Amino acid sequence: MKLLKIINLTTQTEISKFYNILTAIISEIDESINLDKSTDAEHFVRTFNRPEICNKYQLELQKSIQNDVFLDILSDIIVRDGNCIMSRDWFKILVEKEIKSVKERMKFFQEILEKELEIIEFFSIVLKQHSIMIYLQAVMPKLLQMNGPFYLP
Repeated sequence: MKLLKIINLTTQTEISKFYNILTAIISEIDESINLDKSTDAEHFVRTFNRPEICNKYQLELQKSIQNDVFLDILSDIIVRDGNCIMSRDWFKILVEKEIKSVKERMKFFQEILEKELEIIEFFSIVLKQHSIMIYLQAVMPKLLQMNGPFYLP
């Protein structure tokens, strides 16, 4: 029933997008299901409520929002607007600010990662040199005892 109310409140463009999603899911699952372009909202709901279509839609939705940064930004902004009186322009400004902030934080963390990588590479070289020195300290006395004195070029 909720889906029917939502469809009745949406514009033709949004209904058309929903129709395209439904037809794509239907074509993947079962081509025998009939969904006419001119069907009413109740037919959309009945078609969507079929278990195989609803489950496929949920899976696709989960895949698409799994690592979506924009969804996190959107939810943060909507939660902050407790009165639900935000205008489109103000919403757009907030989204742009939040995206800019996320990009700056990403750049900052990228710089930190690059510095950490440089430090790790440095210590890797130092550890290799140190392990070579320990090896030589352990092996050299044995070589000197076995072969006598020798000179390295």
